[in-house]
Amino acid sequence: MEWLLESIRELISVIARMPDETFYHHVSYQRNDFANWIRDIYRQPEVANTILIMISRKELLDFLLKNMS
Repeated sequence: MEWLLESIRELISVIARMPDETFYHHVSYQRNDFANWIRDIYRQPEVANTILIMISRKELLDFLLKNMS
């Protein structure tokens, strides 16, 4: 599935709804595709660096909801 998301708010919504299997395909100790996306697509390197080490969906969503919505 390919997503065309126009905002971090839309990304938050997708992360909240996606199956665990999909989420953990994109987030692990070795990678964080959402951090890469936020850095490269939304041009928010500070946010990306902060979430890079977050591997819990709850932690990631809590941070994004508090700081980005």
